[in-house]
Amino acid sequence: MDGNGFPLSFVIFPGNENERPSLIPVERKIIKDFGITKFVVCTDAGLASKENREFNIQKNCSYIVTQSLKRLRST
Repeated sequence: MDGNGFPLSFVIFPGNENERPSLIPVERKIIKDFGITKFVVCTDAGLASKENREFNIQKNCSYIVTQSLKRLRST
């Protein structure tokens, strides 16, 4: 998004496929198209695979992932 919150680009994928494999290609497209090498990835738990997190760590990017409160253990 730009400074006003408007999307600069978007990618549409079929809704009947697993979304996890889509994140890395989208991030590579952002890096290529905009020359952005450091950014924060915000996703829901559906995109929070180990491979996706490792890709962001290797690229020195940060990530924020939501987690269901129902799945957290009570302390």
